[in-house]
Amino acid sequence: MDIKRFTLNDLLQKANINPELVLVLRHVPKEPELKKYLPQLAAEEHDIFNGYQQSQEKMLEKVMQSLSGSGYIASFIGQRKGKAIYVGLYTIGKCKQLT
Repeated sequence: MDIKRFTLNDLLQKANINPELVLVLRHVPKEPELKKYLPQLAAEEHDIFNGYQQSQEKMLEKVMQSLSGSGYIASFIGQRKGKAIYVGLYTIGKCKQLT
């Protein structure tokens, strides 16, 4: 059996997505309960997961704003060192700052 390995950039390019427009997020919550249930939220409670994913610290929000309307988020949930669950590829729509 011949198995070929693809990187994320390979897969993005095959989908005609410029990897430079993709922000990779590896979610690793510090709160034990959120860390435990985040995979379930991503799988079953899309609105709640998206709310969590859309609210980030200022520096990351600035990067997200710079990609607004043309960029993507490749979303992963960190499991342990070197391991993560792929959640999905999301478009970055209009951004607005929340207080």
